[in-house]
Amino acid sequence: MNNISKVFKNVSKLRYLKCSSLFIVSVRHNHLNCNKAISYGENIVGCSVPVFDLKWLPEVDLESHFRKLIGSQHPITNTIREISLDESLSWSLITLLVSKAAGLSENSSKLGNYLNPGIFEKQMVLATITEMIRISHIFHKNIISIRKDDYQKHVSFGNKLSLLIGDYLQSESRMQLASLKCNKVNELVTSTFRDLAEAEFIEPQDGQNRLLPALPRSTKEKNSMPNNLEQDIFVIEEILGNAKSEWIMRHVLGGASLLAKSCQAAMMLADRSEELEQSAYTIGRSIALSQQLQKDISSFQFTEFGPFSLISAPMMFYIQDNVDFYKTLMKHVEKDDINYDEIRNFVIAGNAIEKSLELKYEFVSNGLEALTHFPENEAKTVLISILKSI
Repeated sequence: MNNISKVFKNVSKLRYLKCSSLFIVSVRHNHLNCNKAISYGENIVGCSVPVFDLKWLPEVDLESHFRKLIGSQHPITNTIREISLDESLSWSLITLLVSKAAGLSENSSKLGNYLNPGIFEKQMVLATITEMIRISHIFHKNIISIRKDDYQKHVSFGNKLSLLIGDYLQSESRMQLASLKCNKVNELVTSTFRDLAEAEFIEPQDGQNRLLPALPRSTKEKNSMPNNLEQDIFVIEEILGNAKSEWIMRHVLGGASLLAKSCQAAMMLADRSEELEQSAYTIGRSIALSQQLQKDISSFQFTEFGPFSLISAPMMFYIQDNVDFYKTLMKHVEKDDINYDEIRNFVIAGNAIEKSLELKYEFVSNGLEALTHFPENEAKTVLISILKSI
């Protein structure tokens, strides 16, 4: 993997620059359109959209605890900064937009108080719950393994802080979920904890419990991932090894099911039809997976360098067509000496990014099709704009 011919380098570089330049222009254009849609969506919702706030946490001097970790390189320090500065599309906003896009049912007057026309107070609570669960999972993912022969005080402290913040947010989300007093919603949203946990235990993993792609199978083997986890049965071992299906499974369980089920639960709280529930589920799932694909593809711009996720879509599509490369990669994983920048060049030289873009457009199309079941209104228009601009 360390010996690349000059010819291959030149071809790779030309394709790399051409592909990445076009992609960056597209990303910047879409980012501006998405920001406009988000801003418009917040105005349409007509109330404050729940986003992570330190006020959600116990009244303790968290800042002093965070300061202890400055310079420690524990991942929680980056997480706090990224969450604080994050202006991207929030899942709480999507939940509220889907709620408003569905409109009012015949029984709306009996279902509780409105925050504004089209959004119930309970749907706002649900949006807050969704954000709490999402953030709690991010903090839990900051926990890193510590070898007995390499104990470091700051790493242990960072792990404890990550665990406690994540656990506290989860407990708060469960309390608010119970306050909705709806067994169907409680059961549906609670199942997302199972999904998130299951995603973290899928093998293989490295020494730090970071997820790794499975050994590729023949692309001729049919092992597709079901659309709805609650209605269709699937076996994880049968999904692993197929780049597309494995990527979908890992990221549906790892987060997309949370947004999908939140949108579905919003329909339950408004007493909407099962057809609309399933459409809302598909919208949430499609937006979450499209977002993740955009993030994965962005890791392969020519302006990027350093580590990226080995279960990102471009990486998995590349591995699917290069089994020998996979075997070499696993040897480097064991030695913990992965050359990410060189691998990035390999991936860009192939057609993995094109396949990833095709998959993103597939989810965008699925989301747009699901929106056809919703009545025409401003919230629906914003959701269409968001999907098209991801």
